[in-house]
Amino acid sequence: MYKWKRSQARWCWCLLTSLAWSLSATEWHGFAGQGLVYTSDNGFFDQDSGWSGEYTELGLSLAQDLGNRTRLAGQVLYRQAGDNYDQGFKLDYLFLDWRPQLGEGELALQLGRIKNQAWLYSAFQDTPVARPGIFMPQSVYPDGLRSMSLGLDGISLGYGANTELGRMALSFAYGKPPISDNAERTIFGDLNSRELKANSSRYWLLDWQTPGQQFEFKLSWLAGDFDHKASPPGPLSDGNVKMEFLTGSMIYSREQWELTLELMKRHFRAWRVFPAVVPSEVDAELGYIQLRRIISPRLSVFGRFDYINMDTSVSAANYDQTKDYTLGLNWQFNANWQLRAEYHWVDGVTWIPPLVRLDARGLEENWQMGAVQLIYAF
Repeated sequence: MYKWKRSQARWCWCLLTSLAWSLSATEWHGFAGQGLVYTSDNGFFDQDSGWSGEYTELGLSLAQDLGNRTRLAGQVLYRQAGDNYDQGFKLDYLFLDWRPQLGEGELALQLGRIKNQAWLYSAFQDTPVARPGIFMPQSVYPDGLRSMSLGLDGISLGYGANTELGRMALSFAYGKPPISDNAERTIFGDLNSRELKANSSRYWLLDWQTPGQQFEFKLSWLAGDFDHKASPPGPLSDGNVKMEFLTGSMIYSREQWELTLELMKRHFRAWRVFPAVVPSEVDAELGYIQLRRIISPRLSVFGRFDYINMDTSVSAANYDQTKDYTLGLNWQFNANWQLRAEYHWVDGVTWIPPLVRLDARGLEENWQMGAVQLIYAF
């Protein structure tokens, strides 16, 4: 399994900046965020419930115009997020983007480490000022699986054009996602998993924006194929893991209101990995609806309902369903500074790894989580 180490991310970024520095028209952006997170039970963020300050996000990105409708874009991140993320530097994305005119529309070709565009926020989940809250809806955007679903090393090809019905675009991507140790823990827990290696990941996306861009609709299918290596002794064996996501997304914006809805069907299949007493296939229906009120250009509040409904035939009695009710506030008190706060009332424990759990004893079914984050962006 290939992972970006801190030194590798630094060397890659030095190469990237050296290339950009020798050229003109480089656009730089960056951010730094520090948060505090509270959990009442279950250790979702950290092993110990209560307050934790282990929530730090740093990022530096550039976009370089190379001419001939071609650009180079890249971003390096440092992230620490409790037990939900492998602390350290990583190369978030680095790709060449070519967009030539083709007929009445535009071709879009990206090559390198590209971001997943299949969901509304999948390309922006690691950028705090671009996502809707401190924590994303854990149904569609689970923190433990983010490395498997938010990007890949490969190629994407798309075509978009403006029509009487609005802008229509169709795209396809293929490659291998970088997999973190945390993703393995999210799926297998503390069992004897040694390595999860990506064979391939691909997605199809249909995107439609109505005239005036008040509505945007997305329909996507994403699938990943992975090989699993076990470390005996233990219950797990060598085998294969497949995950599929069928997702419908919608966002509606008008004046001071924004309504977001995403619905997903997730299929998980592990072939020859688990012992016979553990199910090899798990289906889940999940999604969220969010309403944001823009009080002023610098102040907004939001409410969100997020749910996960897993196949009850394979889960522990109180592990098959989770509902989350969230209230949040975003305050940009300066051109570069932003303060965010949110609170979650959670009914269920499906957020707590592993993905397949037959025994949920010791977990508190009704629990709460709160977070505040201060962000500087330029």
